[in-house]
Amino acid sequence: MTFPFAPVLALGLAPLQTTGETLLARAAPPQPAGKLAEGNGPARGVPPASGRFLLGGRRLQLVQLEQINYLGDCPGEEQPELRDLSFLAAAPPAPYQRILIQNQTTGGYTDREYDERRPSAQSFAAALGQGQRGSFLTLAPGLNNFSYLVRQRIQNKTVEQGSAILQVAVNHSSRNRDFQEIREELYCSGDRSRNNPADFGTCPLGLVTVERIGICPGGLRTTLSLDSFRSGGYGPDRYSSTKPKKPR
Repeated sequence: MTFPFAPVLALGLAPLQTTGETLLARAAPPQPAGKLAEGNGPARGVPPASGRFLLGGRRLQLVQLEQINYLGDCPGEEQPELRDLSFLAAAPPAPYQRILIQNQTTGGYTDREYDERRPSAQSFAAALGQGQRGSFLTLAPGLNNFSYLVRQRIQNKTVEQGSAILQVAVNHSSRNRDFQEIREELYCSGDRSRNNPADFGTCPLGLVTVERIGICPGGLRTTLSLDSFRSGGYGPDRYSSTKPKKPR
């Protein structure tokens, strides 16, 4: 019996703050799936065991995530994520072992190395969601029930199977997010690559387009307006500023 391995994606980290066993994280955004045994209990014939989540080597029982709704020029939503999580089963890691951790509440899972090279499972990331979302272990607000399975790869046998829980609280907030910059770009109409003022006197369509663009944090561009001006009779000096000059 084999289980899929989903490598952790290297995404940008959001700032984290911890107090005791409570964690405050920031966000961002996981696809189809493997399964452990159905239900929350261990498989028949395998003794139950108690696992626990770790963050920075300390036991983690309560996670607080901040979900931000942005308003203003650059609306959107920032989904919280939690990084550098680990997991420890009842028995410590041993040679040639892997551990499959499945959230019975959301259906998401992560399959990590659990061998003698580390004190606990290979680190992973988690985020709010349902089902499988790439390499992220999905979480739901409230109490999350997990099953885990430790397997020895060489002998292909189950070493340990058990359960764990994690409480997740989500704080919702709204913030205004405006353009970082508003700029005007000039180019020959129909050919954006011709944006040198020296070309404007010979634009194929005889027109110069002036595009007004808002730049959001993160580089997202929004076109605010488009204007066109006839290019005939205009040399580079007439287009030296960001605003085109109209003929007299």
